[in-house]
Amino acid sequence: MARQSRPALRAAVHALEQRKAALLADVLREEEFVVGTVSEIQARCGKPGCHCTRGAGHPQMRLLSAAGGRRRCQLIRQADTDRLRRAGTRYRHLRTVLSMVAQGEPPGVTHMEPVR
Repeated sequence: MARQSRPALRAAVHALEQRKAALLADVLREEEFVVGTVSEIQARCGKPGCHCTRGAGHPQMRLLSAAGGRRRCQLIRQADTDRLRRAGTRYRHLRTVLSMVAQGEPPGVTHMEPVR
C-alpha cells in the first residue's frame, strides 16, 4: 500500500469518523429492538377430536430468545409478527454495526497502515 500524505490521511480519518457517526445515528434512532427470532411453528391444541392430532398442527408465531442463560419461547399475536421481525432485524444490524465500530472498521473500509 502506498504511503498517503498527511492531508490525504486526515481526510480519510475524517471520512471514517463521519461514516461511524452516520452508522451510529442510523442504528440508535428511537425504534424498537428485540433480542430473539420470530418463528412459525405447528402446535397441537390438545382437543381429542381436532385435526391437529392426526397431522399438521395449528400455525403459531413464537418469539425465541434467551434470558438468564435459558431459552425462552413466547407466543405472539399475529398482529405483532411483522413489527417483532423488523425489531429483531434492527437488533442484528445494531450488533453488526457496533462490532465494526468497536474494531474501527466501518463497512467498505480496507485496513490502513499506521501513521509514522
